[in-house]
Amino acid sequence: AVEMEARQMSRENFSSFITELNRRIFDLVKSEEPHEKLGGIFAMDALVDVECEESPTFITRFANYLRLILPCNNVATMIMASKVLGHLAQAGG
Repeated sequence: AVEMEARQMSRENFSSFITELNRRIFDLVKSEEPHEKLGGIFAMDALVDVECEESPTFITRFANYLRLILPCNNVATMIMASKVLGHLAQAGG
């Protein structure tokens, strides 16, 4: 869906869309609620392989977001965050 938006929106509108998307993911990651943290982690995982101009920025930004999560006292959150970190490493080269 993000790749389709990138093709259909103007560059300015897509940039605004990505900025808002990143803000929402950051808010989820910073949440004290484990289910919200997991939501942010799943969103990052879904966006890692998106092909668009912002892809390199996603990798760097998401790595920084994951640094905020690890370490964590919730085992499920740590496991998922580590899997997404591995996914980021593969995607980033």
